Parts: sequence; structure tokens; C-alpha cells
Amino acid sequence: MTLLTTNNCLNPSFEVNVTDDWALVWQAGAGATWTRDTTYYKVGAASGRLKAGNGVGAVVAQTATLSVPNGATVSLSGWIRASADPSWAAIIILRDAGTVCINVVATAACIGAWEYVSGSWLNNTGVAKNCYVGIQQNQSDSATYVSFDACQLELAAAATTYTDGSLGGQCAWTGTAHNSTSTRTLATQALAGAQTNTGTVTKKTLKTLAGTMTNTGIVAAVKGLGLLLIARLRDYFLRAEQADHDLTAEFRDYTLTAPQREKHA
Repeated sequence: MTLLTTNNCLNPSFEVNVTDDWALVWQAGAGATWTRDTTYYKVGAASGRLKAGNGVGAVVAQTATLSVPNGATVSLSGWIRASADPSWAAIIILRDAGTVCINVVATAACIGAWEYVSGSWLNNTGVAKNCYVGIQQNQSDSATYVSFDACQLELAAAATTYTDGSLGGQCAWTGTAHNSTSTRTLATQALAGAQTNTGTVTKKTLKTLAGTMTNTGIVAAVKGLGLLLIARLRDYFLRAEQADHDLTAEFRDYTLTAPQREKHA
């Protein structure tokens, strides 16, 4: 079972545009482009494409930040498709807004195929940090491009299955579609091949699951089994207590001397 979560990438799959919640913030030289592409995509019908310019390096940044409290863990994930050697050409990176780069880098390792990447960071700095996702390529041939899709930023110990409000089921946008955070109240959707880490089933997860059970017959059956189990356990412990009492009495009688046994007779 996948975990309840919130995807804090407002425009995670670039279905409408690549300008809401994202911007090309830096490039060495000139000519790098950041565009919506419908040729290759992992979810929906589009992806974001970062094409190299004539300088080594170009960076696209998620503009919305996520406040990560001290002691909390933030996880990022996404899909990358590189058109050429991806070594230092296709990167999703977690950054701390306004200061230094946090050391969470997910780099593609293959060419011409979608690859899932993820990473997590525990904030042990002593203060809250505002984090965001950066997308980067470092080629300078004015031709190499990298496609990105299904990006996710969440407060979680590890990356969970991709979520956006257009997946349906228990997934929903908190505001405008493709321009707001997304929530998953109970996982009924899964992106094939994304990851196998399903996390830990929590009391909150079980409570939510129980709240979605509308079949009264199933609920009644579960309750009935629970009551039967409780009754069986109660009877077992009562019998065990009685057996212990009888054994104690028998041992006491056995150890008494004849006059004492007569006295207790």
C-alpha cells in the first residue's frame, strides 16, 4: 500500500505549460531552451524539455518552495529521458532556497529511455529550510536535450508513488489543475515501474482505509471477527487463571503434613 502524501510540485507533469511553477533561471552562454514537449512523456501527454545552449550548463528551477522543519525529511523524485550521454547532463537536484545546494542529486544513467530517479534529505540544520527542485543539464552542443516528467517533492522519509490530481481515484488537486499541490488520501493509482518502496502502514493510513469501507457486510464481518477473537482470548485467560489456581491448591495440599492435611480437610 502506498502512503498518503502531498506532491508540492504545482505543475509536476507539464501538461499545460512549463511556465507555471518553473522557470529557466540560469545558463552559461546562450541558446538554452525550456519548452513543453509532446513527443516523449511518462504520464499524461507532455513533458518538460531542457535543451542545451552553447555554454556548459543550464538550470530550470521550481519556483514554489516547501518549508522543511528541522528534524523532518524531504524527498524528491521524477523521471528523466536524456537524448545523449547523460553523465552530468540530466539531473534533478534538491536545493535550499537562497543559500547552498543540498547534497541530493539524482542523475540519469541511460540514453533514449525513461529512468526513475529519487533522493531524500534529513534536515538536521537546527532551523527550517525552504527547499525546491532544480532541473539541470550540462552539455554545450546546442542540440542535446533532456526530458523531465512526473516530478514530486514531498515531506516523506522516502519518495512515494507519483501523485497528481489528474490521476483520479484518491488523488486530487488542492486548487487549479496543473498549478497547485496534489494530495493522495488513499493510494489507488500507481505509475508502472516507478518504485517498490511502499513505506510503513500508519494508524492514519488504517483509519483512512476504514473510512473508505462502505460495504456494511464487510465492516460487520470484521467487527464480528474482532469480537469473537476478544471473547476467545478472554475465555482462554480465564481458564488459564483457573488452572493456575487449581495447581496452586493441589501443590499446597501435597506439601502439607498429615496433621495439617487433616486440619485443612
